[in-house]
Amino acid sequence: MKGHITRGRVDGTWYLRVELPRDAGGQRRQRRETVRCTKAEAQRRLRDLLREVEMGGHADGARVTVAALAQRWLDSTEHRVTARTYAFYAAHVRLYITPSLGSLRAEQLRPAHVEAALAAWRHGERNDKEQGSLSARTVAHVFNTLRTLLRWGVKMGMLVRNVADAVEPPRYERKEMRSLESTGVAKLLKAAQGRDLQAVIAVAIGTGLRRGELLGLRWSDIDFVARRLTVRRSVETVKGVTRTKPPKTARSARTIALPPFVVDVLRDEYARMELLRGSAADENAWVFVRRDGSPWEPGAFSLAFARFVKSAKLPHVRFHDLRHSFGTLALASGVDLQTVSRALGHESVAITSRIYVHAIDALQADAAERIDALLGPAVSGAMLSVPQPCHATSLIKKKPCKTRPNLVAPTGIEPVFAT
Repeated sequence: MKGHITRGRVDGTWYLRVELPRDAGGQRRQRRETVRCTKAEAQRRLRDLLREVEMGGHADGARVTVAALAQRWLDSTEHRVTARTYAFYAAHVRLYITPSLGSLRAEQLRPAHVEAALAAWRHGERNDKEQGSLSARTVAHVFNTLRTLLRWGVKMGMLVRNVADAVEPPRYERKEMRSLESTGVAKLLKAAQGRDLQAVIAVAIGTGLRRGELLGLRWSDIDFVARRLTVRRSVETVKGVTRTKPPKTARSARTIALPPFVVDVLRDEYARMELLRGSAADENAWVFVRRDGSPWEPGAFSLAFARFVKSAKLPHVRFHDLRHSFGTLALASGVDLQTVSRALGHESVAITSRIYVHAIDALQADAAERIDALLGPAVSGAMLSVPQPCHATSLIKKKPCKTRPNLVAPTGIEPVFAT
């Protein structure tokens, strides 16, 4: 491999060029870099570049900016993720990553640039026309997007390394999960009597399905005889368009067993649909619809639920909290963690254990109480029959204390006799 170094037009600058392997068409390729330093430092940098090329670690996108790299990543990612996820990625790139780092060449990006961008995102003004600064959670999401696109650049051979890996991810305080107890569930369902939300609330609490999964249910997904429900799709709204999509993850496409009370609720809802239509409900019809028979839009459904909770003067609860309530109550009733994780459609049991750590701690305390009730009396009785160390007789025989009587010398003091 050949390398060249020439003095730049500006004092203190040096132009570095390294010959790369020719492309498939036999065209010549070079990696170029401009540095501002002493000649010795420039020569040292040239040697590093040559070493990278020899080890196969050169980047093909030497002149690609971060903005161009991000756009290429978005183009390649659009068909791999859901429309809603892609919209989040595109917003992060457009509002924050490109304004802060877009003008830099991707290969010249350094950890210090990422740290400076993080500081700007934490304390600078928002670019989405909202008041205040970005929350710590949003900053962490933007950082994760940046790290993901840089990782893609490394895989595509456009970058030598992912500089975001050298930066400590932003920390943020996770919101405490809310869940209802059995009395809270009963109060919520009682307040929903006569509303078109009552059935979907009951099924949400009894199954733990996500909002989109519930609104995406069709009657063909329910087996009343086997008392099973199959999640095949979800509903989302992106840019004002509502459409179906595959479940969130591979494990989210699942079949779950239904409690009897959920089956009864679904049967009543099926009968209501028959009265509304005047005939048997279509197997491909939506399970949960408005009172007039029109399908729910996810955002409108959440708004209707929030208004219902406020009008009923109930404690603040989000619809997603019903999913958390199912997981917490299922664990409290003795259902094992693996079964709860599958019912919720989590990618792994580790995710379930992290989300429901409070319920697991309670289960551990309950398990300790049960073990004590089972073994406590027997262990205590056995321990009392064993001599304790402080009461046990020592097996070491002490040597008898040898005492000697007072001895008087033969020529000791003799009584004096009167003469």
